[in-house]
Amino acid sequence: MADKDTPRKGPSREEEEMMRQAAEAALRRREENRNRRILEELMRAWLFATCIDSVSVGALRRIVSDAQIDE
Repeated sequence: MADKDTPRKGPSREEEEMMRQAAEAALRRREENRNRRILEELMRAWLFATCIDSVSVGALRRIVSDAQIDE
């Protein structure tokens, strides 16, 4: 049996869970940022292909932003 004064080796279960959750959150943010960059690239390509003016670009970004909030 381990003595109470003997330090535990490695992180506690709570610390391991916190690290796991932090890693999962970081992966989610990374994936969301990647998806946002892809969407922005697609928007730029579409805007270039259809020759939409800059006022419409702002409107399109607001639509996309609203759609992301609704998810």
